[in-house]
Amino acid sequence: RKGFSKGQLKKNPCERKCKECVEEMEAEEQRCRSGYDDRQDSLRFGVGDRVECNMGEDGWRTGTIIRLWYVERRSVYDEAHPYQVHLDVGAKIYATEDRDRCIRQSNEPPQE
Repeated sequence: RKGFSKGQLKKNPCERKCKECVEEMEAEEQRCRSGYDDRQDSLRFGVGDRVECNMGEDGWRTGTIIRLWYVERRSVYDEAHPYQVHLDVGAKIYATEDRDRCIRQSNEPPQE
């Protein structure tokens, strides 16, 4: 009991910890996004641009950029990735770097 107030002892410690974790994650994401705002001008593509993404063994897939400096919350380090892309095949992915070997301009129009 030492070191805890009466109110803290009544609360479920797991519930309190989870709420604190969520608040910390949201604050960290906001800090991450605001830190990258000034770097958006350095990216080669913008939201709405058509691109091709290197999918490794699956080759290149065409899509449209839907977000700049995307933060994948489920990743271990909550890293910000230059682009989130909605592929024409329906999946949403992110480009890990802003280089031609990862993402390049596409001249293909969007699929209807």
